[in-house]
Amino acid sequence: MIKKFTFLLLPILMLIVGCAKLDNRAVNLSAPKIISTIPSNTEILIELGVANQIIAVDQYSLTEQLDQEVLILDFFNLDLEALIMAEPDIIIASVDNKIGGTDPFLSIKEAGVEVVYVPTATSINDIYQSIEIIGEAVDKADEAKDIIQKMKTEIVEIKKIAETITTKKEVYLEISPAPYIYTTGRNTFQNELIETVGAKNIFSTESGWFSPNEEAIIDKNPDIILTNVDFTEDPIEEIKSRSNWSSIEAIKNHKVYLINSNFSSRPSQNIIKALKEIAVAIYPEYYE
Repeated sequence: MIKKFTFLLLPILMLIVGCAKLDNRAVNLSAPKIISTIPSNTEILIELGVANQIIAVDQYSLTEQLDQEVLILDFFNLDLEALIMAEPDIIIASVDNKIGGTDPFLSIKEAGVEVVYVPTATSINDIYQSIEIIGEAVDKADEAKDIIQKMKTEIVEIKKIAETITTKKEVYLEISPAPYIYTTGRNTFQNELIETVGAKNIFSTESGWFSPNEEAIIDKNPDIILTNVDFTEDPIEEIKSRSNWSSIEAIKNHKVYLINSNFSSRPSQNIIKALKEIAVAIYPEYYE
C-alpha cells in the first residue's frame, strides 16, 4: 500500500522539487529544517540546541520544550504527502522506522532530502554514538562531544560511590505490567544503569528485553522492585497486590519504586536522570 501511494505521489514530489529549483529555493545549511521520527532523537536534538529548527516529530515526542508549533506525524503509518509538504532539509530517523526492511523515506531521499538513520541503542556507548551521529548531521559536533563528556563525568562520579558499596542488592525492573510482564536482561542500557549504581539485575543472565514468568521473579526474590510503568492507575500498588508475590523481600519491606518512564526507556542523554533516580531508590543511604 505504501509503495502504491509512493508511486502515485512521485509526480507531486517531483513537481515540488522542480518548483524549488525553479524558484531557486536554497536550503539554509546554517539552519536546516529538521524532522525527528522517534522521541530519543527529538530529545537529543533539543539538547544540541536546534529545537527551533524542528518542524515535525513523531506522536510520542514531548513538544513542551519546543517554542514553535510542529507537525505531528505517525511514522508507522506514514502520510508521505504531509511529509513532502513540510519541506524538510533533513530527517533524523531510526533504523526502527524500516519496517520489514523497507525504507519508508526512499522517495524523499531520491528527491534530495538528507535522511540519517540512527542505529538502535542497546548500551550507554550506543547512546554516545547516537548523540555523535545526530550532532554531526545537524552541524553540532562540538555540542555533541560536550553532552557526551558531561554524561561520562556524571557516570564516573556515580561509579566512585558504587565502588564503596559492599552489599549488592538484587533488583527487578518491570517495564510492562501483568498480565504481559516484560523486563530487561543483559545487553540493554537499563541493565547497565542498575549495575552502574552498584546493584545486580536479577535477570542479568538473560539477554535483551523479554517476558519472564511470575514464578521466576518470585524464586529470584529481589530486594528492590523498580517499575517505569506510568499508564496504570497505581503501578506500585498493583505490583504489591499480586497473588503469591507477598513472599518477595521487596514486597515485604515496601521497597517498590516508580521511576520516570521516559528517562529510563528512551536512549538519550536523559538516561543520566534515570541513573540518579535508580541510585537513590536502591541505595538512598549512599546517593541522597
